[in-house]
Amino acid sequence: MKLRKSLGASLVLAIVLTPGMAMADTEAPDGLDSLREVAPELAQLAAPASADTSEFGGAVAEASGDTIEITSDQGTIQLTSENTATGAEVSSVLMQDASALFAIRIENLSAPASYDFTLSIPEGAEATTLEDGGIILRDAEGEYLGGVAPPWARDADGSDVPTSLTLTGNKITQHVDFSEVSADKFPVIADPYLGKWLVESAYVTNQGGSNYVVRAVPTAYGRHASGAAILAEHTKDLKSRLGTLAYKVNSTIENQFHCHVVYNGQGGGATYDMESWRPDVWWWVQAAKGCNP
Repeated sequence: MKLRKSLGASLVLAIVLTPGMAMADTEAPDGLDSLREVAPELAQLAAPASADTSEFGGAVAEASGDTIEITSDQGTIQLTSENTATGAEVSSVLMQDASALFAIRIENLSAPASYDFTLSIPEGAEATTLEDGGIILRDAEGEYLGGVAPPWARDADGSDVPTSLTLTGNKITQHVDFSEVSADKFPVIADPYLGKWLVESAYVTNQGGSNYVVRAVPTAYGRHASGAAILAEHTKDLKSRLGTLAYKVNSTIENQFHCHVVYNGQGGGATYDMESWRPDVWWWVQAAKGCNP
């Protein structure tokens, strides 16, 4: 704390804080602070605090107060928090890959268990709930526009807390069932995560002869929006990042890639590696072998 001394004064006033006391102007944790507490791996992928926007692949994301949005050549998708309740804070967080999320910080058992967000999408676009709990957005021509990843929630120990999304008209509601969370395990942090791009980069390395490896780096959003219903969009994004080498994505490469997407890093770390010489096995069968059939 700062001690202030007025000009001409000969008396210095000192304030000593005893245990249990707090400064009245202490700021509440923001959204990024909340992520660091329970999801540090996600917090590391946030945009710099000084950034006003995050750009990637021609899309631009913004996060300000109660609104997050992504603008691309297809239009703007936007989520606005409608939270006014006590016992919880909803803060926006800008991410590196032209995506953004809301960190819902639930302080205690008396807080609401549901949080509403208004969805705004271009005219003619549609929002559809997926089996994995996420929401996919398509423009008026049926092309992929973006989406909201399957939700997550964790208590102060980092343990999962049941949560789900519902879509009613243009309202998205995140429900968090913290009824079984003990008082000492708060706060509970949850998030609705708005994004567009699924693959950050991809390249091919030759291994001699006709053998090669396709390597893909997913975006933070792509690691979360990873259900079977959106696999076709992951493949389109992969091919787009490969450019003239998109033809390298044959059936065995695609099945390995889908396995990595759905099982999020099986057999690998930050990069998904798919080898051309491996047998062509359905992606859902490969998980037991780390996506390396």
